[in-house]
Amino acid sequence: MVRKKISLKNSKEAPEVARSLLFVGLFTRVAEELGLSVSHVNKVARSKAQSKRVTEAIIREVRRIERQTERAA
Repeated sequence: MVRKKISLKNSKEAPEVARSLLFVGLFTRVAEELGLSVSHVNKVARSKAQSKRVTEAIIREVRRIERQTERAA
């Protein structure tokens, strides 16, 4: 899977807006990583379905984004 790198350092947006862009497509990235539908990942995130595997993948992706924002700060 190819992840698009979003740079926060040269962003013309407010820092908060730029950081929020990193979360765009989170469910899509997780779904592609696991070979599942975005709909299923969304349902797990909203507690409409249960999947330890999906939950762990979402947490990993959020932590990756958080590390990226910490480095840019």
